Amino acid sequence: SIVSAISFSRFRTRTYYDRLTINKQMKEINNMNQQLQQLVHIDNLTGLYNRRFYEEKLPGLLAEFQANSDVCCMMFDIDYFKSYNDHYGHPAGDEALRAVSRILRDGLATEDTYAIRYGGEELFVLARVPSQNQALATAEAICSALEKAYIPNSGSPYGKITISCGLVYSARGQQATMDVLTEKADEALYQSKDQGKNRATLYAAHPD
Repeated sequence: SIVSAISFSRFRTRTYYDRLTINKQMKEINNMNQQLQQLVHIDNLTGLYNRRFYEEKLPGLLAEFQANSDVCCMMFDIDYFKSYNDHYGHPAGDEALRAVSRILRDGLATEDTYAIRYGGEELFVLARVPSQNQALATAEAICSALEKAYIPNSGSPYGKITISCGLVYSARGQQATMDVLTEKADEALYQSKDQGKNRATLYAAHPD
């Protein structure tokens, strides 16, 4: 009986520690899976979120934001970037894109803001904002910060890398889709380009 009791006690102890080990391993696996999932949504070059994140995650985040806050979408495009790549080479272009991405991140709030490499030299932002004026001020500040960084670009009339932005503002409770807001931000971006680049333009349904 004593031997049986000791054996049973050892079995229970071993089972207990086996469960602890399994639970620890499961937590480590879950953490690794979460990290891998995050990497799937990160652009390797810039460190921003990628187009897959935009397509898979942003519509849900937009709906969540719209329920209780004002939101803004911004579309940025680096001016004369083709000329930059042609003159300085693509490795330099990659470095410039990294620098622009850092300036973009630094100019945005750290919470409730998602910066995405939309494609090529186009960068997209979804953010909660307190007002339309604040949204425009943020976009203008990012354009200004890049201009002050003075990254030379001999292919630009400005002599340095600049960026253009189009943005659209959506008040709380509005239910515009991601596609609609992106289209409007892109339209405002083209207005910035037409007006000389190196500026931010707020979308207007009937611009003057």
